[in-house]
Amino acid sequence: LMQEFDDYRDAIKAGAIQRGETLAEICQKTHLPLDTMRDTLANISDLAESDELDNFGRSFRGKAKLSPPYYAVKVTGALFHTQGGLCVDEHARVLDKDGQPLPNLYAGGGAARGISGPDASGYLAGNGLMTATTYGRLAGLHAAQKIKN
Repeated sequence: LMQEFDDYRDAIKAGAIQRGETLAEICQKTHLPLDTMRDTLANISDLAESDELDNFGRSFRGKAKLSPPYYAVKVTGALFHTQGGLCVDEHARVLDKDGQPLPNLYAGGGAARGISGPDASGYLAGNGLMTATTYGRLAGLHAAQKIKN
């Protein structure tokens, strides 16, 4: 089913998804310590038969035990867009914690607080571009006026 997605196929081509027929094989491919992985899988197996939570507060009660083949996916951070950001005024000047503009500092786009709200639920496609171009224009006009004066 995942093969239908371009991103998944690209991840496979890039070697980000690995398969191992044994725990030793997947550990070798991912450079993970075999002893630690054995301990982790044993702990999860024990938790599946108890009401205890793991160190992250997760319950494995009633979950299927992991078994070969094993898969590993390389995960890395990436920033696609931000929600929130620096407070700016009507001239795109960055404001300090007291609401006063910082000298000669402007922000727009993903660096500035926009109209999307506090999290991804309020995001509308194009908002980042809209605030980048609008705040960029406002910042440019204000900075140009300051230089003139």
